[in-house]
Amino acid sequence: MRNIPEIFSHSFKVVTFLTMVLVMVCSWGCGDEDPVALDSKASTETQADITVLLRVGECKVLDAAEGDDPPLDQECLESEWDGQGSLIIRHINAALNCCPANPAIVTVVPDEGEVAGTITLDESQVGGYCDCYCLFDLEFSLSELPPGTYEITVICEDVGQPDPTINLILVLPMGVPGTDIFCIERHGYPWPPE
Repeated sequence: MRNIPEIFSHSFKVVTFLTMVLVMVCSWGCGDEDPVALDSKASTETQADITVLLRVGECKVLDAAEGDDPPLDQECLESEWDGQGSLIIRHINAALNCCPANPAIVTVVPDEGEVAGTITLDESQVGGYCDCYCLFDLEFSLSELPPGTYEITVICEDVGQPDPTINLILVLPMGVPGTDIFCIERHGYPWPPE
């Protein structure tokens, strides 16, 4: 029969080992290295030969907000059309888990003349490994996109805001480059308080 000090010693070793494993897993998932492993990945569903690339910036620090353009209390969609089939959509100050787990799902249906095309950026299934949210800048680069009118829908991560969906219409004429930005004021975690 084992005595009390042996049982305690064995239990202490098991707890210590499990704690070390937990610390290693958390360090691996949310360490100082880039916690966002989504670069150059996007799950796409398209009805044309449209290439989609996704780049994710770093988690923003709220107390370093002075001089940010747009400011951190604005969630924005910025578009940049080259007039030749290349569209960049930036989702600025997007709220995502601090340690995102999955790529956004991008669905593109090209404009077919009578019916406007659609571009849906679904960030609601990104999820993550941490118990916190951060503001990120996401950049979606679409190439070989036919010109036309597109309804852009961004389905954002639900972090308690009144409407987690952003909608806008973009007209992308052939041979005419242009940029546009649309912003919504946001307050409360993970955006700055009012």
